[in-house]
Amino acid sequence: MKKTNQYISLLLAVLMTVGLSSCIKEDYAVSSDETATVNLMFTTRADLNQDGVDEDARIHEGIKTLRVILVQNGKVIVNHKAKGLDKGDAPVLSQTITFWQIPKAQSTFYAVANEESVEGLGNKLAAYTPESAFNPSDDQELRGEIITVQTGTIPGAADDIATNGLPIAGIYSEDLSNVEDGHILRIPITRAVAKMELTLTNNTGASFQLDQVAMGSFFPNMTYLFPGNALPESVTYAAYTFKTNATLDEGATKTFCFYFYESNAGENAYTIQLNNGSEYGATPILVEPEEEGGQPTPLTSVERNTCVRVKGIIESKAWTLLANVLPWQHEEVSFDFDDTMSYTSEGWKEGTYRSKEGNNIRLFNDQRAAELNFTITAPSSLVRWTAELLEEGDGHYFEFDGPSSGEVFIGDATSAPMQAIKVRVINPDDEDYHEATLRVVATLLNGESYELDLTGKSGTASGTVETINRYTLIQAR
Repeated sequence: MKKTNQYISLLLAVLMTVGLSSCIKEDYAVSSDETATVNLMFTTRADLNQDGVDEDARIHEGIKTLRVILVQNGKVIVNHKAKGLDKGDAPVLSQTITFWQIPKAQSTFYAVANEESVEGLGNKLAAYTPESAFNPSDDQELRGEIITVQTGTIPGAADDIATNGLPIAGIYSEDLSNVEDGHILRIPITRAVAKMELTLTNNTGASFQLDQVAMGSFFPNMTYLFPGNALPESVTYAAYTFKTNATLDEGATKTFCFYFYESNAGENAYTIQLNNGSEYGATPILVEPEEEGGQPTPLTSVERNTCVRVKGIIESKAWTLLANVLPWQHEEVSFDFDDTMSYTSEGWKEGTYRSKEGNNIRLFNDQRAAELNFTITAPSSLVRWTAELLEEGDGHYFEFDGPSSGEVFIGDATSAPMQAIKVRVINPDDEDYHEATLRVVATLLNGESYELDLTGKSGTASGTVETINRYTLIQAR
């Protein structure tokens, strides 16, 4: 089937090549000139603001787990699975993973989200272990991976979507041999399912009791995990009925939401029946015409990563079904790197400084270090911070006790650790008055740098020029 507008956009940014420890680090026998640190930002950006859609289903449409397999030169380089990404009360629409110092070479990324939604899939993917050979036959086998459900069931039924999410996958290849810092890769990944939102409106003139909704035989038992393939030759279709106990008052509307693999069942398969069918029997789903004055046409197929919005009007003696078939998200969106940064300041640690008046911090003269704590909370990526002491004249009277810079990785469902800046006087016996200004700058993965105002409780740096308050450090008798 022809695939149109079916991709979930995904953003990768190739970062600075720095030799740092991280959540994912492999031991490669290559020099730093032959490697690059790659930051992968996965984004679903689903449209989550549809009125009347089942909230319980909607909040679980994001990323719960995410596996990325990187293959280069006939060998598996990385097979990493990020777990525990679900926040519980909202879908995780974006997730960042960093691969540190991977070889610069022709690269293929196989990405799969929510592998737990398909029984046995996780074991198959985990079998592609790092350093193992990856031949053309392995590529063909992985691209041809078929996912299945039992006859009469659908993916995401009942509590399954809340527990395991929906299967999402994509493959992308590019030569990274000559990448520079900040190089961006955009990799499409796609839901392996379609979504149907059935909205019923009661226009019978009285309350309406709905006990079950019977769908026609258009639910396939299998599909390919990755997009770009027709349906498997052995696919079969089955009907599906879900029970309900809903009373719709006159004029009331209720929406049901469910998911199924992409389907090519034909013109007569896409029907819906209410209750036992005695009054509201199997009725074809008709697609609204795109042009004004056109005639509705029967629904004959549903592609993956699309949403079929069906409106059913229940009259006293008959009912009608009209549908729109849309991309899961309403429009293509350009995903630029989000350079809005947020941070919080804990201030100076009690007991580490002599006194504080406004932004003036008086240090002890016995070389005890004053400690300033802060946390960078966004964006989900790698952020580097650097502190410096600005002193007038040629003398230097203050020094850092420990690192004056650091790297913060925010991602993989982890919170950024608290950062500490420690400063002390150089000469405790100095009788003169000295002062220095503390300046802290953060650099984001897109190369932009912003000064942090740590004199307050929190702040943001979004590219606009703002007044920056700084701390003044004082040595005095």
